[in-house]
Amino acid sequence: MRVFCRICILVISIALVAVSCKERQSGVFPPGDGALRCSQDTLRFDTLFSTVSSTTAWMRIYNASDKDLTIDSVALASAGKSGYRVSVDALSLSESKHLNLPAGDSLFVFVELTPPRQQSDVPQSVVDELSFYYGESSLSVTLEACAWDAIMWKGKHITSDTVLTAVSPYVIYDSLVVAEGATLRIEPGVKLHFHDGAALMVYGSVQAEGSAEQPVTLRGDRLDWAFDDFPYEWYPGQWTGVYLGTESYDNVFKHTQIRGAYYGIISDSSAVDKLKLSLSDSYIFNMAYTNLYAISTKMEVSNTVFANSGSYSLAIIGGDALFTHCTIANYQVLVSREENTPSLVLVNFTQGEDKSIQPYPLVQAAFRNCIVYGSREEEIGFGLLEDYAHQVSFESCLIRSKSPMPEDVAINIIYNEDPHFKAVNKNYHYDFRIDSLSPAIDKADARYSADIPLDAAGVSRLSDEAPDLGAFEYVKGDF
Repeated sequence: MRVFCRICILVISIALVAVSCKERQSGVFPPGDGALRCSQDTLRFDTLFSTVSSTTAWMRIYNASDKDLTIDSVALASAGKSGYRVSVDALSLSESKHLNLPAGDSLFVFVELTPPRQQSDVPQSVVDELSFYYGESSLSVTLEACAWDAIMWKGKHITSDTVLTAVSPYVIYDSLVVAEGATLRIEPGVKLHFHDGAALMVYGSVQAEGSAEQPVTLRGDRLDWAFDDFPYEWYPGQWTGVYLGTESYDNVFKHTQIRGAYYGIISDSSAVDKLKLSLSDSYIFNMAYTNLYAISTKMEVSNTVFANSGSYSLAIIGGDALFTHCTIANYQVLVSREENTPSLVLVNFTQGEDKSIQPYPLVQAAFRNCIVYGSREEEIGFGLLEDYAHQVSFESCLIRSKSPMPEDVAINIIYNEDPHFKAVNKNYHYDFRIDSLSPAIDKADARYSADIPLDAAGVSRLSDEAPDLGAFEYVKGDF
């Protein structure tokens, strides 16, 4: 019997060492005609939200001559109106005068940006020029960034029915709270960016209904890059996640992407005679802990990917859950996976520190035409007590497990055959579509596919010999 502990949200820290500017310090100053050289001719920032300060970027200026020189002054072409702030060896621009720079020596230049509002719905270029004047000569460096106007919400409470449109992104500080009795409707293309520690707290209901072309996106608010090919949004733990309160019902996430949080969705204990959560055509990815943690929840889930987490990718504690054509996978490498945490765990009780048992009857946990796989030999686990309801079934699924499940629980199961996802940690890139070698091709039960004729990408499941397992149908010639 596996004991499944009560949920707790812990604060963890990820140590990152990164340079804001995507032009990296090469250590070699480029050739030029003047005595004063710079480590780069253009200093580039990543896209920033207007009025939000950047991290600090840096460069070096170097006296390439064999004589000492004096930098008479340093100035921005905009006189600071662009939002750039510069210091030279800890001196502000107004203080950066008559600076002695010995032959062969260099100075550090630090640059920050707080872009003003751009009065535009699309990102705008923010360009300035930083010039160093010495004698009758000068050296100029271009400063570049993009600024994106956003709607800034701090401690926002939705107390009546509200519709969010995709005119501008939303940046959430503290938390976005949907009060009991209120419904938050999120239209296609809306982007919600959550600051560190922020969450979407739902006590009423949320209906996020995107489209294949314009999904709804919930992610962190860092738009910059940790490395040249690695955006900060790929890191788990950028924000807290989505919480569905006990009295919250009729929540819908369709064509919705939730990524880079501590938890994707936490669904708190509710009565199971009413639908609490509907998930379809969605992508819940890269959590520090769990992608979906559901306690006593009635839910219907289809065409959805739950992938990469530091703990269980999908944890079902009691309730009534139906999963059809879903991909549940865990190849997390950005945080350490906890021991004994398979991709999927099904439980009908919790146990407190005092060893007391809290039952959570598992009325149903049915998985049809699904893939459950990952980097460990065992990617499915159970914590079920015979005294409480525990109706579990798997039908036409591909599963990674060290031992087969009983035939009264599992029918038409493919065990331990690599699903051949298109990309698993290729420079931290993942693509959970299947390729031409996948054993999941044509193995789904068409009865369950009839009600879900299109896959998560809008591809027909019914146009070839038979539908495929998982959230995505294989497309011939698709690379």
